[in-house]
Amino acid sequence: MNNFSDLTLPELLDDNFTTDIGRLICDEGDAFLLDGSDQLTPQLLERMMRCMLFALPHIFPWGPVIILPNPVSRFCLDLRVPRDIPPQNWFRNRKFHRHARDFTLVVKTDLRPDLCIAQAYHESMSGRTWITADMIELLQDISRCRRDVVQCFSFSLVTKSSGETAAACLGFACGGVYQDYTMCTPLRDHRSCGSLLSRMVAAVLQQIGVSIWYWGYRMPYMQEYTTYGAREFGRQEFNSLLRQNIGVQLLPLSTISLPSMISLDVQVASWSSTRLAAPNGGFQGGRDAQRDEMQLAD
Repeated sequence: MNNFSDLTLPELLDDNFTTDIGRLICDEGDAFLLDGSDQLTPQLLERMMRCMLFALPHIFPWGPVIILPNPVSRFCLDLRVPRDIPPQNWFRNRKFHRHARDFTLVVKTDLRPDLCIAQAYHESMSGRTWITADMIELLQDISRCRRDVVQCFSFSLVTKSSGETAAACLGFACGGVYQDYTMCTPLRDHRSCGSLLSRMVAAVLQQIGVSIWYWGYRMPYMQEYTTYGAREFGRQEFNSLLRQNIGVQLLPLSTISLPSMISLDVQVASWSSTRLAAPNGGFQGGRDAQRDEMQLAD
């Protein structure tokens, strides 16, 4: 049995983080590989998420592997207050004021509907995705059995005219640190739906008490987000912030207050199950694009 805390995973608050389903075979600087892991339990995935690591199943010639992205430098949106830009500035954008009324922002704790949309989207865009049926069930189990630390959210932008999902962002929070693990923009038109959703998600996260929104590896189009507090965090700084914020209690979703131009629908599922279920089987698949392009362009 491998003790992950002895294998240089990000410093964690649980010294007994272990697994008996595989072995850590390498750390390439930017990712850990967990070998022999064609089974992933909700309990193990949740403990990885507590480290702000997310499991991406991948099939290599020698067998299934879990990729755990671990960037040397993490690109994050700094939402801590006080800050130079007040929260309402997320909405100071011409396209936002022109088109925000076309949509409803839906915030859910039931992940399955939007995960299925993201799965279909990424399969159509790249021909493969890590969002398999088994991964959907694993994430749904974690959301259904919310513990004290990991909280899962799904944000979607839904058109008022047709009820179509224009964009979606799914992620999880550990205290005051939030990471999204997939985004998609099924409706791609002149309204820049991804940009609209990004602004709304940032505003909501800031309101409920999130300090850091972790995006992953920096990509060229993210440069313009630096004017909104986005920057790169080294591992040591990021892990320090995680330790400082993991005990933060986020405000209830019912406390969200957005400008009148934004229609808001908060759906908090009333789960009947209180235990993490075992997965229905193994998983196979590649990984989709690291992040769907969701720029804050004017």
